[in-house]
Formats: sequence, C-alpha cells, structure tokens
Amino acid sequence: EGWNLIAGISSPVAVESISDPGDIIVSGTIYGYGGSYYNADAIEPGKGYWINASADGEITLSSTVLVTKTLAQVNHLEGSNKLDFNNGKYSAILYFGKDVTEEHRNSYSLPPTFPQMAFDVRFNGDMKYTMESGDIEVLNTSDNLTISYDIVIEAGEHLSWVLTSESGKDYVLEGSGEITISTEETFTLDRKAIIPISYTLHQNYP
Repeated sequence: EGWNLIAGISSPVAVESISDPGDIIVSGTIYGYGGSYYNADAIEPGKGYWINASADGEITLSSTVLVTKTLAQVNHLEGSNKLDFNNGKYSAILYFGKDVTEEHRNSYSLPPTFPQMAFDVRFNGDMKYTMESGDIEVLNTSDNLTISYDIVIEAGEHLSWVLTSESGKDYVLEGSGEITISTEETFTLDRKAIIPISYTLHQNYP
C-alpha cells in the first residue's frame, strides 16, 4: 500500500494492459521520470516507475494481450482551471477550481521528490490538484520560470483567483495569459475578494 518503485519486463507493456484483478492501482498514478515526473503510457524495459497502490496485493505485467482486468483511465479534471509551469526545458501542470470527489482525489497525487530532480511543481500535500486554494512548491534548477494560466471556472461574484509569489507579488488570474518571472520556491493560490483601489462619491440623480 502506498508508493512503490517497479521495473518492467523485457518488452514494453502499455499501462492499460496491466492486469490488476484486485483493483489496487490508484488510477492515474503510474509515473516515469525524465528530469521531472510524467504520467507513463507504457512500462519500458530498463526503466523504473512509481506506482501508487490503495492496498497490498499483486499486479501482472505481461507481453500478451490476454489479461483478466485492464486499468481504466478516467480524467476527472477535464474542464478545470490550469497553471502550466515551464522553465524552458521541463514543464508541469497544476489544476484547480473543479470539485473532485474524495474517492478520486488520490488519482492526482504525486510521487515523493528528491534533491537531484531538475524540475517539479506541486500543491502542498504532494498533489497536482486543489479545489480552491493551496501552497505551491517549486523545485527548479533554472533561473527563470514561465507560468501560463487558463481560467475557465470563475472564482465567484466579487472574487478573483490570485497567485501570490514568495516575494509577496500578487498576480490576478483572469481568462488566459502568461507570467514570466525569476524562479521562486513557493507560491500561494487563493480565491480573494476584489478590493476597490479608490472610491468616488457623485451627486445623487435625479
């Protein structure tokens, strides 16, 4: 139960073809590594992979297509707001704003980090998803960071999605756009009330 490191067999095995009769693999949590983590499509020979299990048990990797049960892949984050972090070589996407039921949230957990990683971005709690707020931890060996955002779910009346950098600068996220900054180790995403900069009192009418 929990995160495990596995290797494959002498031929590639598609993730969808992994036999999981006990239904123990947490959907969406098979990760490869190539400077940063990525969702694996296949278990390639000679490479290691992180895999998250909901319980102890057995899975089977086979070079034949005859399997007792295949691993289903369902994306519960379709239609979410996105933050795409990119340092020019590696990228990672975080999701927020859409309600995902408790039973499916583990599908968007991430494997442990380690100091030699070239790039990693995650919400606190080792997640790539949050409902409406969270601290974002960045591991980046590059000096620059570009953050692209795509907001399809609004924060609510008189509210805005706000990304705050470690140095205290606020970025209001509306529609889609791009922010390029010097890399920082932490950000905070929050849903905040819009505060007017100034007030004006006019003569009543009529």
